[in-house]
Amino acid sequence: MKLAMTLRTRLFLSISALITVALLGLILGLVSVMQMAKTQESSIRSNFITLDLGLKLRQSLGDQLMMMLEQRPNPEALQASEQRYFELLDQGIAHEQRDGNSGGLSRARADYQRFLAAFDESQQASPPPGSKEKITETFNVLRNGLIAEHKQALENISASEHKSRERALLIAGLLGLVGLAVLIIGFVTAHGIARRFGGPIEALAKAADKIGQGDFEVTLPISSAAEMNQLTRRFGIMAEALRQHQATNIDELLAGQQRLQAVLDSIDDGLLMIDRQGRLEHLNPVAQRQLGWDEERLGQGLGEALGRPEMDDQLQLVLRGGSLEMVQLWVNLPARDKSAPAGYQSILASDIPNVALKGQAGSLRLIAGEFAGQHGPARTFTPMDVWDIRLNSGATTTLDLHAGRNTALVVLRGTVQVNGQERVQTGQLALFEREGEALSLQAEGDAIVLLLSGEPIDEPIVGHGPFVMNSEAEIHQAFVDFQSGRFGRMQE
Repeated sequence: MKLAMTLRTRLFLSISALITVALLGLILGLVSVMQMAKTQESSIRSNFITLDLGLKLRQSLGDQLMMMLEQRPNPEALQASEQRYFELLDQGIAHEQRDGNSGGLSRARADYQRFLAAFDESQQASPPPGSKEKITETFNVLRNGLIAEHKQALENISASEHKSRERALLIAGLLGLVGLAVLIIGFVTAHGIARRFGGPIEALAKAADKIGQGDFEVTLPISSAAEMNQLTRRFGIMAEALRQHQATNIDELLAGQQRLQAVLDSIDDGLLMIDRQGRLEHLNPVAQRQLGWDEERLGQGLGEALGRPEMDDQLQLVLRGGSLEMVQLWVNLPARDKSAPAGYQSILASDIPNVALKGQAGSLRLIAGEFAGQHGPARTFTPMDVWDIRLNSGATTTLDLHAGRNTALVVLRGTVQVNGQERVQTGQLALFEREGEALSLQAEGDAIVLLLSGEPIDEPIVGHGPFVMNSEAEIHQAFVDFQSGRFGRMQE
């Protein structure tokens, strides 16, 4: 019987297995290294003690030999040296017994006693024949024993280093096996996740593409993961709902006056522009999404675009008012205000102050900001001035501006000379440096100028379609919010 596990449980167990194996390998490596270091340290310390004792013994033996070779050896000094030598030998023998080593220093003690006995024989009044040769022989045996013990200690240190190197290689191999095990477990886990979820996700993505193209006859995947099956089931419910929604003929629901009102609202908002013959001239991406139109409809009459030719008479009634001149401004907001609630400002011509310029140079319609002690009706998130300036032919005026702001000037009609230097003609845009607090305008004929000035935001700008944000991620989120209806929906 298979135990059903959720995706969260599988991921938790897989990651726990990886962490457990990695920790076990780490602990094993640490313990082995510490044990190896402890063993090597103990071995080296023991052999260094042996080397130190051997050096002291040979030095003491040399001192004794020098005293013995004197014509009249000092008995007291010689006895003290012998006592010191025996103490060193006893220390060495005790050290060997603690470490469980062979009795090299025990043999050295016996050799030293034979050497002393041979020396005592040579000091008799009538030394036996060959006593000097016996001293030489016993001395050489004692010295060679000490040298052999010294060599043995050096060999022990070398062997300890060799053994430590072998252990290090073994530990490295074990850690490599642990790393390989972690790699295999990770690969198996990743492969399992990809097999269980990669294919179904790709199938859902293809189904989403088909639904986006209006084809709701999609094949949905089946997965062994319960969570993926729940997602697939909900995706299928959504596709069926969209298919049924399409079957209700949404175009019919939006026909008539409501559809016409949506078109007029798009025209009023500057999202859709038509020429004097009633043909589509410009279609903003927002209008494309709201009306379900694409750029292929550009050049079509509104009646044709709506699929209702009988509505042409009504549309012509709307267009008989004459030419419409319009300036569409996109005002950026600080990052902190980009998610502020949507708002609409209804500003009539009677709400906009019309201020006369000095010297009968013309007039200034104060849409936003401040001029001559008056304030414009438009509310803004950051300080800015929007001035609609009408200049009489040949007139000159000087406008006071705020230093440090971004300032631009658009000539809507006529030609003006800016600061007595540059000529700006109809349809041209002039950008100014932030320095300075005054701007001089001289009209060569009757002119209409739009002056824009705002406090710099100085934040990153990323624009795409109808949105201006601070990063690509925010642009993506804006499209998601728009497509999901968080900006509002058209009422049917």
